[in-house]
Amino acid sequence: RRMLPEAPFDFRALLSALLPGLYALAFIPFGIGVVTPLIDDKLSGVRELLLLLGVRSATYWGSWLAVFVAEAVAVACLVAGVSYAFLFAHTPVYTVVALFAVWTVYIVTMSFMVAAVVHSQRVAVGIIILILYGTSQLVILARGNEWYMVALGPVMFTRGLSAILDAEARNRPITGARWTDELIGADGNGFTFLAVLGALLAACAVQFMLTLYFA
Repeated sequence: RRMLPEAPFDFRALLSALLPGLYALAFIPFGIGVVTPLIDDKLSGVRELLLLLGVRSATYWGSWLAVFVAEAVAVACLVAGVSYAFLFAHTPVYTVVALFAVWTVYIVTMSFMVAAVVHSQRVAVGIIILILYGTSQLVILARGNEWYMVALGPVMFTRGLSAILDAEARNRPITGARWTDELIGADGNGFTFLAVLGALLAACAVQFMLTLYFA
């Protein structure tokens, strides 16, 4: 009986499949770190006191936004730097940093929206875990040109990261000139890297406006 040759193990394909979800899981502590002081402000009455003293809601949330965006960019640069050292041999560092920076800002505005609605830290933490990890797994359902999935930030993040890893494996890194090219791989068809960043930024703006509305 003639045996068929075994297909070689593709380590890069395994990374492309597993890492995006793991990265979403790794950012959960950052999201919890954002929502916790906001819930504390609400429960202690600090937010209501500031509003009674004449501080506008937009000013209150804007000041927190400035603080956490600065932290988000620092975290993004750190995570991107570590990832670049081990995973990305050819992709320009600005491509990796751009994706992680926009992703961390997305987490900040999402945490703001949760904090504006929820009054319990446990419930807020549960919602953050559900959003950051649970919806990121929906990428397996988002094949082809399902543009309705653009509303889910974690799905767009996993698409972008999967595309970077796929491009690395094909030795065709996503440089600045290729940000407008269609992404490589089954998870990226119909999207460009610029579209991924744009979708995440649009979600950031919508979530911050909803925060002001709910607050």
